[in-house]
Amino acid sequence: MQQLGTASNVIASGWPSPLGSESARVMHMLRRTTLGYTTAQLEGALSDGFDRTVDRMLDSKPAEPPALAIASTPGGRFNVA
Repeated sequence: MQQLGTASNVIASGWPSPLGSESARVMHMLRRTTLGYTTAQLEGALSDGFDRTVDRMLDSKPAEPPALAIASTPGGRFNVA
């Protein structure tokens, strides 16, 4: 995190990019793609690097939605009888 304010973040136009370092890009991605992350998740993502973290997030299997109780009732929400 110490790298966030270094001079290497300055792009060609002279504007210092806040996402010039890999750690800044990783933290930004976690803020934008999760509903909050733990310190352990942040440390793991920082040690993996941006590319591996993106690959890991994209390779995750989606969670199955819970079954609706209404879906098993004949006729849906309304009783057929």
